[in-house]
Amino acid sequence: MYIFLEHCKRRKHELFVKRNKEGCFNLLLNQFCNNDTKFIEYFRVSKEQFTRVLKLIENDITRQPSKRYRNPISAAEKLGVTVRKNFIGYTSLSKSHKK
Repeated sequence: MYIFLEHCKRRKHELFVKRNKEGCFNLLLNQFCNNDTKFIEYFRVSKEQFTRVLKLIENDITRQPSKRYRNPISAAEKLGVTVRKNFIGYTSLSKSHKK
């Protein structure tokens, strides 16, 4: 029984194991690295603005690995999701008010 419980604790889903290489955010960043226009179209901020904001808040939003969070989401990914979500929410609100 003990061996089974230890095995369950250590088991990781392959989705989380491959997230750093094959995750949506990392794939997008690799594609946008050389294309400033696409970066701005997707995030609605320039790479320089994104980097500047990230440097300001990185220490505040970074979570250290622990037993519960073995491989936490990076600060850049958190910022990217937040910026993108705020943009999508803003545009859908503005579209609904035009009706």
